[in-house]
Amino acid sequence: MNDSMLFPDGVSSKLPDIMMHLIQRCAALLLPAFMLLVPLSGQESGTAAKQYDSRALSHYLDGDLYMMQEDYRAAAKAYKLALSYDSSSATIYLSLGEALLRLGLLESSQKAGEKALRLQPDDPLVYEFLSRNAAAREDMDMVIRYLDRWVDLDPSDLEPLFRKAGFLLRQKKFAEAVDNYLIIYDRDPLQQQVLNRAGEIALSTGDLERAFQVYLRLYRSRPADHRVIRTYAEISVQTERFAEAIEAYELLEQSGGTTLPATLQLAWLYLKVDSLDKAQAVIVSLIDEGHRQWDVLSLSGHVAEKQSNYEQLARISTLMVEVYPDSVGGYTGLAIARNYLGDKSGAIEVLEDAVLRFPAEPDVNYLLGNLYFKDDRYPEAERHLLTALKHRPSASHIRHLLASTWSGIGKYGVSDSLYEVVLKADSKDAVAMNNYAYSIADRDQVSKAQLRYARRLSRKSLKQQPENAAFLDTYGWIWYRLKWYRTARKYIARSIDIKPHNPIVLDHLGEVYRKLGDQEKAKEYFELAEQLRQEKSPSLVRVNED
Repeated sequence: MNDSMLFPDGVSSKLPDIMMHLIQRCAALLLPAFMLLVPLSGQESGTAAKQYDSRALSHYLDGDLYMMQEDYRAAAKAYKLALSYDSSSATIYLSLGEALLRLGLLESSQKAGEKALRLQPDDPLVYEFLSRNAAAREDMDMVIRYLDRWVDLDPSDLEPLFRKAGFLLRQKKFAEAVDNYLIIYDRDPLQQQVLNRAGEIALSTGDLERAFQVYLRLYRSRPADHRVIRTYAEISVQTERFAEAIEAYELLEQSGGTTLPATLQLAWLYLKVDSLDKAQAVIVSLIDEGHRQWDVLSLSGHVAEKQSNYEQLARISTLMVEVYPDSVGGYTGLAIARNYLGDKSGAIEVLEDAVLRFPAEPDVNYLLGNLYFKDDRYPEAERHLLTALKHRPSASHIRHLLASTWSGIGKYGVSDSLYEVVLKADSKDAVAMNNYAYSIADRDQVSKAQLRYARRLSRKSLKQQPENAAFLDTYGWIWYRLKWYRTARKYIARSIDIKPHNPIVLDHLGEVYRKLGDQEKAKEYFELAEQLRQEKSPSLVRVNED
């Protein structure tokens, strides 16, 4: 009999849709049903083949027909009849479980599925059904367990992974959902849409570490997508993966997809990893192209200062003052540049002009106070440092310099009080301890009790920085004031070994040798100190000692 005898021309196309669906369903179900009802090959020799009752198959097929008609009660009844003739078929139990599930009989449905599980514990279809039953019962933990087992049994099937991701999102377990999407992609790189979804979730929940893992894959799979490259670069910066960020921003530059913010970010990254020449090259190219944005000039000045390129810092800062006269950064940069170029009076002139424009600006007042202090203009230094401290009361560097200024003009009461405030705020501030101790030791009128207190402070600072030349000199000078000259010589000589060109310390050692009766040695060190003073006036701000 040929096909035309079974389905004459025009007949099959005129069959009602439900009949066609019935035929397809029967074809799909007969094979697994017979496979379950026929003994597996490879049974132990001598084992008798199991005999199946054909009535079980008949009722099973009846149940499937009822299922297609959506008559779930009749279907459940038919499956139960099938099981009365063959209770060893996992397929029939699964079908019964499905019918009961659609009737809303969740516990009975679960029991049917669990019986199928006992019969066929390694069948992915069993876990597929049980996961849906658990979802209907809102037992999400069991849903995940069943789906995980399904994945273990059939790693090539992505369906359980997709379902698991959906359930995880319903539970607001966003991190696990992203991880699940990454597993899907790693198993099938064609699933690009899951990376997009995972990236959206990770970024919206602020999970930058997972966002990086997502965009790393997108970056590798879409090397020409500028949006992906920019996002990957930005996430790399936020997660402090600077090498990866630099690579991505460089790719944007090479592929023509860069923007001004991206180029500035690249320059900042070069600065971050101490590639100062590369950073400056990027910024100079922007300036040569006519860019005069504040961020461009400010970053260029910062890089120049890091390079100790004070000529470049002076040029950029001058440009900043000309283009942005109402912004303080240009003035402070220009003052710093002139000071390091040896033009202290020029630096003071810039800051005096700036303080007229920005009378309350703490940075301007601090820098001007610092320069006045170095120039021994203590009353003027005091005035500007008080202004700076008023607007930035917790700044330790301002407190240190103001305390040193007060000590320099003999206002020891307020100087000591400020040092005590600093040390109360930070009991481990070694610089404050050293400067306070030196301030006490260098006074004309000082008691032994004060010197012993200074010695305790100095000893604490040395414990933190035992090779600090300034700290060693302070400790030695305290011993000198206590008349322990040999002990003083030990520490001051060590200070000079570390930093041999400080005339103040050389004078100290000369004084020690004079007290020890070695006038020739004393003269040697006094002359060396004077020679250095003639060559260069040193800073007396001991807070800046290394």
